[in-house]
Amino acid sequence: MRNVFDQYTQPENRLTHAIAVALSESTTLRAAFMTDFLATPAAVAARDTIVSSQTMPGSDTLDDEAEAERMGVPDLWLAHEETGWCAVFENKLTAPFEPDQVRRHVRTAARRGFSEIEPVVLACRAEPRASEVGARSYSWREIHAWLRRQTDAWAHRAAGYFETLEARMIARDEELPSPLTG
Repeated sequence: MRNVFDQYTQPENRLTHAIAVALSESTTLRAAFMTDFLATPAAVAARDTIVSSQTMPGSDTLDDEAEAERMGVPDLWLAHEETGWCAVFENKLTAPFEPDQVRRHVRTAARRGFSEIEPVVLACRAEPRASEVGARSYSWREIHAWLRRQTDAWAHRAAGYFETLEARMIARDEELPSPLTG
């Protein structure tokens, strides 16, 4: 049976989708994520924050992953349109991090009218070069551990998917620069 998070071909997009679905489905989890990982302004309420992956906030998901990359679409958005705040994510699993990708995401968000833009990088290891573009950086392993500490059912579904994807990649001898879990 296909997993609910298997919507994309690229493993990093699958992990992104797992996080996006969990955050979208659970306001409680979204609020905890915003508190624990982001510098969310006090005026931004989790219940009013839009979660989008592989698309612009309020738009349909792009069918073509390569098209989203060309357009400078962040891998994941958390957006509060009323206050002009958003967090834009560049997520990496096996591909190298390039600071210019974050710059494009910030420009895309600014063109869409966001004035307070928080860039974030998720990667196998926290990415030291993220600071070059003012981005916070976390490892997938940190996100997995955080999901496992939560009591929310959606957090546990997403964490379970991290484990499933990691096991699949290991079984296929696919490159994984560092563990996603444990």
